[in-house]
Amino acid sequence: MINPNIKNISEPPIPLAISWSNEYDGRYGELIDMSQAVPSYPPHPKLIESFMHFSSDKKLLSYGEIEGEEILRQNYSNHINKKYQTNTSYKQILITSGCNQAFIASIICLAEAGDEIMISNPGYFSHELSLKMLNIKPKFFKLNKNNNFEIDLNEIEKKITPRVKALVIVSPGNPTGSPQSKGNLNKLLDLCTEKNIFLIIDETYRDFIYPNNGKPHNLFDNEKWSSNLIQLYSFSKSFCIPGHRLGAITADIKMISEISKIMDNIQICAPRPAQQSVADFLPNLENFIDNKCNKIGEKANLFSNSLPKSTGWEISSIGTFFAYVRHPFKDIKCDKLSKILASKCGLITIPGIYFGKEQERYLRLSIAGLSNEEIIEVKNRLDLLNEHLK
Repeated sequence: MINPNIKNISEPPIPLAISWSNEYDGRYGELIDMSQAVPSYPPHPKLIESFMHFSSDKKLLSYGEIEGEEILRQNYSNHINKKYQTNTSYKQILITSGCNQAFIASIICLAEAGDEIMISNPGYFSHELSLKMLNIKPKFFKLNKNNNFEIDLNEIEKKITPRVKALVIVSPGNPTGSPQSKGNLNKLLDLCTEKNIFLIIDETYRDFIYPNNGKPHNLFDNEKWSSNLIQLYSFSKSFCIPGHRLGAITADIKMISEISKIMDNIQICAPRPAQQSVADFLPNLENFIDNKCNKIGEKANLFSNSLPKSTGWEISSIGTFFAYVRHPFKDIKCDKLSKILASKCGLITIPGIYFGKEQERYLRLSIAGLSNEEIIEVKNRLDLLNEHLK
């Protein structure tokens, strides 16, 4: 018999959305895929060379350290210290196979079945699904759509109960692309500290904030940050290597030690050749990513200008890889619209309902992986919906 915690969760949203395009007959041109958060640029050639080199290194075929390769932990610690003007130790770093695994391992360490974890609405669907798999209750707090999807600290404080073990915030957000303000994040950490719960901040998209306004937040300026903060990160996005699952946790040394117990039973160690390759290239990341971030920002501006409000479609938020778009069909469910767009119009999107209740009027469109020509074409595909809804 299948575990009901697994049986009762939804199908993986992105493969499902992609499958709807199988019926598209190509009448309007090539399929445009806006489902996944994948940039259009390739990895740096030196990184590819590094992968080729370390993949053939026989020493890396054996088991590695549970916490990750020391060279990557050292280099990532140096990277964090430079980016946030702080002073972390490599012993506060643990390397995982992707940021989703970092999230699950952190949650297992903090909560047990029946406990509550606070997550945002709208929010990243994998967080909700992961909690449900673990029989941990997601407790939702709203992001204010009228204020760039910022948190409401008063609402959050009212919802914290003794059963809440942690609060998760994705900044910049998924699906919104909007970062939380530095001031609100500082207050959120103070609130979590006061309530004796952990703040887990998922910074998968932090390298793509446009324009770059310095360090993404000031949380590490708090001298006691390690008592209540866990930071998650994805190398996969910034290095454009999503097939090489690689993420990181930054936390207190004692917390890293506890999470290591979990990691030993989940995977033992993250892929070693990938760790060595990323460690080798990490000192060059800032120079590599700055130009790419600017280009993604230009794509966002192009998309914003190509979708006038007169069409009835409204860009509620845009940033990093995403445009979170409000559709004009108030009586039609967003998953139906998304299915028609994929199957009839050749445009793959993700329905807002996967990101939370009350998100029926939204679609998430990933713009980072499109060419400029495809971005301009998106408006035409959206306009085609009217023909297929008759």
